[in-house]
Amino acid sequence: MAARPVNIAEYEPLARARMESGAWEYIAGGAADEITLTRNLSAFRRIELLPRVLVDVASVHTTTKVLGSTLPTPVLLAPTGFQTLAHDDGELATARAAAGAGTVMVVSTMSSYTVEEIAAAEDGPKWFQLYCYRDRGVTQQLVQRAEAAGLEALCLTVDLPRVGLRERDLHSGFQLPAHAQPRNFLGLIDVNEAGGHDFAEHVGALVDPSLTWETVAWLRSVTPLPLILKGLQHPEDARLAVEHG
Repeated sequence: MAARPVNIAEYEPLARARMESGAWEYIAGGAADEITLTRNLSAFRRIELLPRVLVDVASVHTTTKVLGSTLPTPVLLAPTGFQTLAHDDGELATARAAAGAGTVMVVSTMSSYTVEEIAAAEDGPKWFQLYCYRDRGVTQQLVQRAEAAGLEALCLTVDLPRVGLRERDLHSGFQLPAHAQPRNFLGLIDVNEAGGHDFAEHVGALVDPSLTWETVAWLRSVTPLPLILKGLQHPEDARLAVEHG
């Protein structure tokens, strides 16, 4: 029997060996030439710690508070769509794991289970990742569902004015299988036909590319939930985000 993985990277080849190749490429891949994907890995490798010595570390902890929730570590689970590509339980299993670790799960709009099903899977803090749609009524409906399900905050994705071209999927001809569909979109699009790059076209038709700071102000006006902006890259945008609450 193979030794149990001892770090996160060692899970990757095990997952690849067990998954359908197109699904693996979809999860592992990025957009276009995958320059950002490569640079993200390099950026983490450049982070170094500068420890101080001769300091009493007999009793230490990594506990922190995020939006009022006390977490054992400053690590959250980022929103990832279509998790049933990797396992039938998908986001339900992730919700259980996040609760077991005492951390926040950020539920993707593009989840394979509805926000209500994920919220009911396990207690524990959860946030909802949101796109802003051309139809503000659709946006508000999803926000209200997240509120009603007990999610504690919204993460508005602000760096997707256009859907990136996923070249791996074009090469493989990957299509979302029947068991991995965007269930939160039931009633909005035909989830049975919106697979693979066809689904990207549907998302592109739904998501509002004219998003501005005025839209952020509108979203704050329709929900009492804390609002986090996901995808900030420029320091000036971070300052503007603080100014907009």
